[in-house]
Amino acid sequence: MGTRRRRAASRARLRGLTVLDPAAGSGAFLLGALDEVVSLRRAAGDGPALAVKRDVLARSLFGVDLTPTAVRLTELRLWLALVAEEVGAEVTRIARCPTSTACSFRVTRSSTR
Repeated sequence: MGTRRRRAASRARLRGLTVLDPAAGSGAFLLGALDEVVSLRRAAGDGPALAVKRDVLARSLFGVDLTPTAVRLTELRLWLALVAEEVGAEVTRIARCPTSTACSFRVTRSSTR
């Protein structure tokens, strides 16, 4: 298998990678996972960093916590990690983002105690 094919196969495997934090808490683990997965995908030749970060947040990271406050905190920290990369973003759009479905991360409250 040639180098080009191996890189394409690596990109495909990395795009299919999922990370679950079963006790999301403050979101520290998911933030670390975000950085690692984005770095791996960029090293494999995936697109611009911000586009890769958005894709990882949309498809690869999952979190669960018993406390609704922890879920919101994790969502907020993931959102902040995303908007910190945006250059010249419109302030009103950023301010509304955490409550909109456009920034809905896959972090949810567990139904069991």
